[in-house]
Amino acid sequence: MKFQLSQEERESLRHIQRKVSGTTANVRVTSVLMFNHGRSVDSISEDLGISVATVYRYIGLYVSGGIDKLLRCEQVGYWGKMDSFQLSLLRKELKTKLYTEAKSVSSWISQTFDIHYTVQGCVSF
Repeated sequence: MKFQLSQEERESLRHIQRKVSGTTANVRVTSVLMFNHGRSVDSISEDLGISVATVYRYIGLYVSGGIDKLLRCEQVGYWGKMDSFQLSLLRKELKTKLYTEAKSVSSWISQTFDIHYTVQGCVSF
């Protein structure tokens, strides 16, 4: 697979690269730029700490759909065990009552919804 970016495309990718520094989007853009500069897929994979298959996927996304497709996140995140209604009730509970330990929050969730979270799983609430 080979392709050549125009000067405008390179500048656009460089601008985006700086804008998304420290994110996975930066790795995606950097992969495309490195490949365009003649770096091998193996070298890109090693330098960026991603798999060879991931490098090919990023390049393929760019070739088939440009920057929009490259940066589109199609992975659905994990929402947890509670639905949005249960989360809203939990938020209301946390606003009206002071909980000093995550263990107490875990117990309330378990008693109220019969959903079991570890203490560590409740720290973010």
